[in-house]
Amino acid sequence: MCSSSKQGVDAKAVGLGALNNFTVNQPEGHKGRVKVLSWNDRYEKLTSSDETGFTIVWILHNGQWLEEMVNRHSGSVVGGMCWNSDGQKICIVYEDGTIIVGSVDDIIRLDTGMKIVDAQWNHCGSVLAIACCQQINSSQNMSAVQFYSPFGEHLRTLSLASKQLLGLAWDGTGCRIALALDTLVLFANVRPEYKWAYVRNTLVYAYTRRENAEHCVTFWNTKNGDKTSKFVLGLRGMSACDDVCLLSAFADNSQEMYKLLLCNDIGTQLDCKYVDIEPCHIAVTGTHVVVASRTEIYVWHYRVARRLTAMDVQQGAKPRWDGREKVYHIDHGLSSSDCATSEKKASTTTKDPICCIAALDKTLIVVGLSAGGLPGAASPSELFPLILLCLSGGGLVLKD
Repeated sequence: MCSSSKQGVDAKAVGLGALNNFTVNQPEGHKGRVKVLSWNDRYEKLTSSDETGFTIVWILHNGQWLEEMVNRHSGSVVGGMCWNSDGQKICIVYEDGTIIVGSVDDIIRLDTGMKIVDAQWNHCGSVLAIACCQQINSSQNMSAVQFYSPFGEHLRTLSLASKQLLGLAWDGTGCRIALALDTLVLFANVRPEYKWAYVRNTLVYAYTRRENAEHCVTFWNTKNGDKTSKFVLGLRGMSACDDVCLLSAFADNSQEMYKLLLCNDIGTQLDCKYVDIEPCHIAVTGTHVVVASRTEIYVWHYRVARRLTAMDVQQGAKPRWDGREKVYHIDHGLSSSDCATSEKKASTTTKDPICCIAALDKTLIVVGLSAGGLPGAASPSELFPLILLCLSGGGLVLKD
């Protein structure tokens, strides 16, 4: 899904406090008419909600249906519910525009600012589509479909004509969506943001299957036709250069730590690094891995065994520059520590977040910021601010 057109209300992530009204194993039952039902295929759980906004997750135990969890959201009726493909996360949308996405321990609360009609995950749970409408006046309605990632990030808004949006449905591939508008059915094509890279003569690409929550990363040698695959849970992105491929993913059972995997052209892991900087953008050169969040840039000077010289082996393969890892904050400069995970970040917000990065082999990192043009600006450098960092003398230097 392209994320270039970002509109609407920003997602507000909240922690376990969002579920302080969640009760476990309390046999209360519904006291109003049941309006919405949703089935969790993987774990065989049933979720129901009534006209008062009271939601129950039912589980079958010893032949009896018991209330595993309940959720009270007084003042609004549930407009729709759905589980993602692996059965780990649920999305609950309310008619007042509130959206809850997540599991018991990790909840994201969204506010679309519009009345919600319907909500549906795509086939693999990577995109959530929310059908919304708002009455402008007595004779005109405004309808839109808002797309979100599983982490609450707004991806895109599809504005529709002034017809009443009644519902939506994905096809089995996640590349088309059907919208019910009054007496019409509108079909729209969706272009996913595919994860792929090219290393040597090998095309590396990732895809998911409904029955498996992991991404299948395939290494396809286009010369001889050989294919090898590896499964990566929580894949975020990939990049390649020369004879190495970089994969970024969530660390195992963690939403705060990330892992960077260096692989060769047949998928064999060469090295791995764990960081706590979100890999929103990644790049790799023949000597360095560059990872950028919205506010920070992490640079890792990696070494692989087959590139070590005889002198390196005699010296114990020590790095040629002090500190193999560096962190640079776009507002505060270089971190005082060489390790990306050694200390809590001073700030994770900025007025001018990073929107893209690029790296040249051994010499230069280019980081683009998302700020637009300034009034009266004439030069391209003023219209599109850039930070240029050189890997020189064993560290990172801000280049004017």
